Amino acid sequence: SSFTNWNFVQEMFPGYTIINRGFGGSRLPDIKMYLEQVKYPPNIKQLVIYAGDNDIAAGANAETVLERFQEVFELVRKNCPKLPVAYMSIKGCPGRIRSIQVVKEANELIKEYLSRQKNAAFVDIYHPTMVAEDKPMEDIYVEDGVHMNRKGYEVWASVLKPYLKK
Repeated sequence: SSFTNWNFVQEMFPGYTIINRGFGGSRLPDIKMYLEQVKYPPNIKQLVIYAGDNDIAAGANAETVLERFQEVFELVRKNCPKLPVAYMSIKGCPGRIRSIQVVKEANELIKEYLSRQKNAAFVDIYHPTMVAEDKPMEDIYVEDGVHMNRKGYEVWASVLKPYLKK
């Protein structure tokens, strides 16, 4: 839902063509299932992924999130071996404060994994959205403390832009 709710993403990235395929409640196995069915546009320049948040909320540990992410990444590589992939780290949010440690561990595992991959980037959105190591900004979220408001997406956009391919 973090990408689904970013319905103004195109206006934040003028000059880029954004195809937002986000869907609410998604977990990494859901993404894998849909990727197996997707026909990639012939001129796709990059794939940006945000996932893992709902996996952790449903009880997955950091290692499970890494394993699920690896399956998704390997499927992308099978279909598009040279396609640049940018993974946006899992956010730490006030509504899921009890899972912050798992979020941090999963982010570190995925970052390490991606550091060994070609055409892959780890985009750290965790730290720019925190006021302290384990304390999320509160003013960038809507009332549920999980979904972001426009200010939160402005932070995401500023962090993501240097990683985007034209």
